[in-house]
Amino acid sequence: MLNLVKIVAALLGCLVVADIVGVIACVVIDVAPLRFKSAPLPYVIWFVLGVFTGLFAYGAAGAWTAPDADREWTEQPGAARRGMLIVAIGALVLIALGFLFHALFWSRGVAGEYFVPDSAPHTIVFFASVGASMLLFHRLLMPAART
Repeated sequence: MLNLVKIVAALLGCLVVADIVGVIACVVIDVAPLRFKSAPLPYVIWFVLGVFTGLFAYGAAGAWTAPDADREWTEQPGAARRGMLIVAIGALVLIALGFLFHALFWSRGVAGEYFVPDSAPHTIVFFASVGASMLLFHRLLMPAART
């Protein structure tokens, strides 16, 4: 139960930090001369932030839930199972947040431009890249997956 709380807390913490960084980046782009020159640029910002958020959340949750803090968590016994648990819980959290944001923002016609979570398309791109990168990094970082 404690590991579940740690995984959710690590993911939510990374999501909040990434959201703040993304909003700042989008505001800078909004006032910069690039504003009307590139419509896909906010999507690129949220996609790249999602990839890094997935990496940081996966690594932080794995290190935080590892039984031996002195060793790299991916090299410890049970790391592959722990990593898959992190990916599964992360996917459930992202899906639950998607439903919550749909109920709070998207179904009510909130005009959020390109900010997460106000904008449904940008949030979906962000969440999809977070989930996909967590799964990708699970495949790349686990010793059993490399053999």
